Amino acid sequence: MRGLEGKAAIVTGASSGIGEACARRLAAEGVLTTLAARRFEKLEKIVSEIRSRGGRAVAVATDVAQEEDIAAMVAATVRSFGRLDILINNAGTMEFFTIDEMKREIWDRIVAVNLTGTALAIKHAVPHLKKQGSGSIINMSSIHDIVTAANMGAYPATKSGQSALTRQLALELGPFGIRVNAIQPGFIPTELSLPDWTRRGGGDPNVFIKHLSETVALRRIGQPEEIAAVAAFLASEESSYVTGTAILVDGGVAMSL
Repeated sequence: MRGLEGKAAIVTGASSGIGEACARRLAAEGVLTTLAARRFEKLEKIVSEIRSRGGRAVAVATDVAQEEDIAAMVAATVRSFGRLDILINNAGTMEFFTIDEMKREIWDRIVAVNLTGTALAIKHAVPHLKKQGSGSIINMSSIHDIVTAANMGAYPATKSGQSALTRQLALELGPFGIRVNAIQPGFIPTELSLPDWTRRGGGDPNVFIKHLSETVALRRIGQPEEIAAVAAFLASEESSYVTGTAILVDGGVAMSL
């Protein structure tokens, strides 16, 4: 896509699922890509595959709930590539509980990873983006920002928080040439979504997948690569006048009751 080659990006939660797909897509577009996650061995394998295809990428072990890890992640990117242009805040976690079952430490961990981690990554990236007068920040929200289900714990609250943060920072950072957008994925098969699908399918995720295939407007679940394509668009100059928005990529789930 126009304007991506030679740019530098960070993708958090890049060891699997949507984050991995985003990192692979950006690298294929010529983006110098930092893959960040806690599972360093998985990151190294993906980076090796990207390099074997001629891409440039580095792996940085990062827990986005720890500000020192985030600062090190940004510093490693600038040290490796000399710049930072794109930040994809994809790292996330999910646990299921009712409000009366809530354990404070679990709630705090979900908020720390999904919402506070997003804000801290932006905090540390913004000085570099301001310096060059441009940049694209993409927050991976969720369909749970719009429609949700019972017993989802803190997850929907954090995803709505990411969307609200997106709008706020689009206003704050727009004067510096920095765009901030969000993506709201629907039902995408990932390590994060599988426990939810298993729960909803009564122990068998395929039961829920079959239900989706019969009820979603496009009659199928989505794929991580389809989310990555939207992320690449938002990162590129093709979306140069798009900011402060959340793009729903759900195959039509949220349209019907």
